[in-house]
Amino acid sequence: NQIVAQRMVQQLGVQNVRVANNGVEALEVLDKHEVDVVLMDLQMPEMDGLEATRQLRTRWPDRRVHVLALTANTRPEDEAACKEVGMDGHVGKPISLDALRETLLAVAGRS
Repeated sequence: NQIVAQRMVQQLGVQNVRVANNGVEALEVLDKHEVDVVLMDLQMPEMDGLEATRQLRTRWPDRRVHVLALTANTRPEDEAACKEVGMDGHVGKPISLDALRETLLAVAGRS
């Protein structure tokens, strides 16, 4: 999934992509690098995407980082949980390039 998402983002023109294997690593990357968008899987080892986003929003409340959930959990309550922790969008798996592009454009339009 990481490789597929990375290639999709690169197809959309993004070249500087960083990959984290879990929520703990994602926060470490965010601690060291400024990023515009985080594609956050909800189900990861060590720290899931909801907790990682919750901590991101708490640690850096003034940073405007867009967080998009990438998940097979597409029920309305799953989307609500994503919004509750501060995620900006939700892309269901399997991820399509069109869905990712549309969600990124929608999020960028709200900036």
